[in-house]
Amino acid sequence: IRHAYHALAIDEQRRTFQPSLWENPAPDQVLEQRWFAGVHTNVGGGYEHDGLANCSLHWMKEKAVALGLGVDEKFLGFYRPWFGDELRNSMTWFYRLLGRQLRPISVGNTTHESVDQSVRRRQQHVAAAYQPANVPPVA
Repeated sequence: IRHAYHALAIDEQRRTFQPSLWENPAPDQVLEQRWFAGVHTNVGGGYEHDGLANCSLHWMKEKAVALGLGVDEKFLGFYRPWFGDELRNSMTWFYRLLGRQLRPISVGNTTHESVDQSVRRRQQHVAAAYQPANVPPVA
């Protein structure tokens, strides 16, 4: 694998949904792991008309295009990113029984993690009042 891009969900707190972070890429590998606002399905897709999922979708699309892969821009144009879209609650009664766990975010280490700009825009958006405890402050 020469290029690895991994979208991660900041707000997922289900213990059984802990991310598998990739570490220590070889010198000839590119590794980017980017954190996005939302729970697992907000980031990976699955909710209808989900602007949060479209933030990570368009990030992945940009990476694919930069590597020379073809994409259907017209089709993807229907999936507009929106940082202020609804943040879903994945903690059903079953997962609440198992407990919550914040995901640790380690920006700039051997895992090559970063926080997407859409998260920063959501934090600055007054109506969103979005300040997750596990997101490091902007340096």
